[in-house]
Amino acid sequence: MRVYTDRDFGIRKRDVHRLVAAMKRDLGFELRSLEIDLAERARILDINKKFLNHNYATDVISFDYSEDGETLDGEVICSPEVAEENAERFGVERPAEVARVIVHGVLHLLGYDDQTAAERARMKAIEDKLVEAYADLLE
Repeated sequence: MRVYTDRDFGIRKRDVHRLVAAMKRDLGFELRSLEIDLAERARILDINKKFLNHNYATDVISFDYSEDGETLDGEVICSPEVAEENAERFGVERPAEVARVIVHGVLHLLGYDDQTAAERARMKAIEDKLVEAYADLLE
């Protein structure tokens, strides 16, 4: 696993590694390759436009490269800036919201989806449980 960052967002790479290791342990998945990219707002906007045809900055985008559906292989691109705005809007602490976007992105790579109300509810339930357990890993 590799963690990349556009600049210093105040998020330690080792803490991101700890968060993913906890997910791996608790959810029991195998890891082939995972890149977590902490991107500035402008770059995630460009990625969103180029690959998803959305003209807005989002907090997280996942790209799944898994071939067998059993071993996680992909990229999670997160915007700490957008996550910080969301934290303020929803009245939560920044580390919890950054943990949420990383967890959300990894869950997508594990096959969770949020396109329908039922899928959203299922994904949100596990996401909330994991964020509660892991938010303190990102100080």
